[in-house]
This record gives sequence, structure tokens and C-alpha cells, in this order.
Amino acid sequence: MAILLCLLPFLGLLKLSGAAPTATYSDLEARALSCPASNGAVYSNGGRTYAIECSTDRYGGDMPAPNGQYTGTFEACIESCSTRSGCMLANYVASSTACYLKSVANSKSANSAVWGAVALAGSSSTSTSPKATSRPSSPQVTATPVVAVGKRGLAYNDATLTGLFAGQDSKVSWAYNWDSASYGASSALNYVPLLHDNGASHTSVWNANVGKAISTGSNHAMSFNEPDQCGTNSGGACMQDIKTVVKSYKDWIQPLVNSYPGKLKLGAPAVTNGVLDTSTGSPMGLPWLQQFIGNCTGCQIDFICIHWYDSPSNVAYFKSHVQDAYAAGGNRPVWITEFAPTSGTDAQKQGFLKQVLPWLDSLDYVERYAYQMTAKNVLVSADGTGLTPLGQVYNTI
Repeated sequence: MAILLCLLPFLGLLKLSGAAPTATYSDLEARALSCPASNGAVYSNGGRTYAIECSTDRYGGDMPAPNGQYTGTFEACIESCSTRSGCMLANYVASSTACYLKSVANSKSANSAVWGAVALAGSSSTSTSPKATSRPSSPQVTATPVVAVGKRGLAYNDATLTGLFAGQDSKVSWAYNWDSASYGASSALNYVPLLHDNGASHTSVWNANVGKAISTGSNHAMSFNEPDQCGTNSGGACMQDIKTVVKSYKDWIQPLVNSYPGKLKLGAPAVTNGVLDTSTGSPMGLPWLQQFIGNCTGCQIDFICIHWYDSPSNVAYFKSHVQDAYAAGGNRPVWITEFAPTSGTDAQKQGFLKQVLPWLDSLDYVERYAYQMTAKNVLVSADGTGLTPLGQVYNTI
């Protein structure tokens, strides 16, 4: 017994005879959480207590930026939750070391790539670091510092313009271009690949380009652009038949789960804010999205993507559409990958952004958004050397 007492300071796990096989860890002891070994363990950090759950994801409740950071270890992910006011759950993707903080612990979903730490009742978050101690402890692993990926992003065609969104005051942190290759976008931005449609020119390079994006820090992939939209120069993929899109998703998007286990979250096809294509009789927008989700059985769909265009004065419609999209997507996180007023003066467009940007930033279920678009005479000046007043608002407000 004396030998056992001497060894206790160096043990991260103690099982007592006759007690339930639940591990208990403390931030004052050597920390070595891993799954599945730590499943069901009770872990303390920064004055908070967590229940460890392996192979479990929980949709929704994502906290505002900064979020989705690469913390390096599960312990560091939990610590970031302990120091974040309002955090109730830390989800850690071991293969990529991405850490997602959530304000609520919603219903469980099996996911072998995710490790979770749920704050137990009576455990409150704090903004202070874990208390210091003179007690000997094992060396701690320090996470590699990374740039946080926030909500605000760029939708671009000309990669040279993306470098204009920079500086300490910039709130822009990611970008996409309706393609799967960045073509030289600013390295300061997290690039997200997108498979525009199921044409051979896109699918033939898709897997290779996704691999390149992952190597530069991407941990999301988006599927088809406006498959519900047809028409000349619309930019839509024009894949209105649900069966066709489901098959294409299973052929090109779903396999990424096995190709890059735990490294990617997958987005549903991006839909318009239309309702019905009167020329074809096909549903559009959220009705189309609901049909896709309902028919894509066995598909991993981690977030939904929507587009919105209307008057700058119709802020109420914009807000209600985002809320409706969250419900239509089964309470999955929402990405608004295109949105803009289609009319109005520059002052009215600036006023629109000043109203909706703080609102978007306040919603935990809105993960990312990108104004349409990063182009000259829109967010960028006509000569391409700076930002327009609208671009300055989008970059910093």
C-alpha cells in the first residue's frame, strides 16, 4: 500500500477494487486521453469537469468564431473550452486535430472520427487559465499555433484580389471560388474546395485537388453549386433531378469520408432562394434541399449551403430565410456561400451589411458566409488596388 501511495502523483488513472470502471483524470496529473480507451472517463480541467465520449458527434450549437482551430491534442481542445465562456462541449477530430466548441450538447450521432468532452452539470466555464501548481507533473504537449478560421469569407474568380483582405482589422479568414483549385489565392486564407457539377472537367481533378487543399489546412469540402438552378449564364449546375444529384454525391463526395477519415466535413449542394422553376416544374431552394437530404440515405452531410439575393431593404426576409434554412437542413450548421442585394445604391448595400453581419456573427448555427462577390466594382475598387467602401465594411465591421 505504501508503494501505491508513492506512485499516485504520477498516475493519470486509478481504478479502485469494487468501483465502477470509470477513469478520472485531473489537470494536475499526467494527461493522456485517447479513444476508445478514455470513453466514459471523467476529466477535470481549469476547474471544470467533463465526461469523455468517443466516436460521438453532436450537430449544431457551434460557438461563434474563433472556432474549428487546430489544437494539436484533445487535452488542449478541452482546455480551450474551459477558458471559453459559455462552452459546454468540445468536439475533437483526432486525425486533423481540429477542435469545435459548442454552447449546447445536442443529440448524439455516431462518428468514429470524433472525440467529445461534455461539461457536466454544476461545472461552469471560466476565462482564466488552469491554476498553477508546484506539484511535479509530466511534460505537456504544446499545440502548434494556427490562424483561426472565422465565419467571414470570400467568393472569388480572380485570386489576385484576395490578398487585399488582410491586416489586423480584417475579419475575412477563408475563401472559395466555385472550383476545387485555389489558383493562387492568398495563403493567409483557408481555402475550401467545391465540386461545381458532375461534369468530367470537374470530377477528373476533384480527388487530387481535395488532397492538395487538405495539405494546406482545409477541413471542409462543398458539393454542387446551385443544382436547382438552370438557365443561360445562371452559374447553376443545372442538376435538378434529385436521383442524379444523390448518385453524384455518393460517387464523388461521400467517398471522401473514407479517403480522408476524420479530416473533412462535407457540405450539401448549395441552393438558391427560389421555390419553383416554372419552366421545368422542379422545386428549387429549400424544398429542393429537403428532398435531397431525404433521398441521400447513408450520406454524411455535415452542413448546408444556401444562396440569397433580394432587395437591400428586405433584411427581415434575409433573416427569416437563414432561419428557415437551418430548420430545412435538419438543424445542421448553415453556410451562406452567396448573398447580396440585387438592387439599391452603394449606401443602401452598406446599410444592409451593417445590419446583417453582426446578426450572422451572433448565430451559433451560422458557421460561414461569403458576400457575392470579391470582384472589381463590388468589394474591390475598379483598378483592383484596394477595397471599395462596401468592401471596407465587409472586411472590418
